[in-house]
Amino acid sequence: MRVLSPVKSIKKYLRTLVTIHSSSRAIAAGTALGVYIGFTPFVGFQTVLGVVLATIFGCNRLSAAIGVNLHTPVLWMWPGVFALEYTIGQWMLGSHSFPPFDMATLTWKSTFEVGLPIFLGSFVVGIPVALGMYFLLHHWVKKYQMRHSYYQPKAAPKEGLADLHPDD
Repeated sequence: MRVLSPVKSIKKYLRTLVTIHSSSRAIAAGTALGVYIGFTPFVGFQTVLGVVLATIFGCNRLSAAIGVNLHTPVLWMWPGVFALEYTIGQWMLGSHSFPPFDMATLTWKSTFEVGLPIFLGSFVVGIPVALGMYFLLHHWVKKYQMRHSYYQPKAAPKEGLADLHPDD
C-alpha cells in the first residue's frame, strides 16, 4: 500500500468533495461541521458524531465524514493541538494553574478533568477553522460545479424570478 504525503492526501480529499452530487452549501456545511468535530476530544466517535449531526442539520453526510478525516494527514500535530485546546479551556474555566498536559498519563478518572478544558478550547480553535473552511469550500465547490456541469439550474418560474437559484 502506498502512503501519500499529507498535501497529496488533503488534495485527494478535496477532489472527492467537489465531485459529490449535492449543493455546494450542503457540501461546505457538512465539511465545516466535520472539520469542527475533528477538533473535539471525542476521538473514536468523531466520524459517527459528524454523520449524525450532518443528518440532523441537513448537511451532506459524506462531506461531514470527509471533513472529520481531513485531520488524518496531519496527525503528528494533534498532541500540540490538544495541548493548545487544553490550555485555552483551562483559561476559560478560570484556572490559574495549568497542570501539565500528558496524554500518556490519562486515566478514566482524569478524562473529565482534561476533556472538559479540551472541549471548551475546541470551540475557540475549531470554530474559526470550520467557518473558514465553509466559506472557502462553498466558493470552490460552487465554481467547480458550474464549470463541470454539476450545477443544473431549475427552470425559472413565470413570475419573473429568473435570477434566483436555490444554491446562491
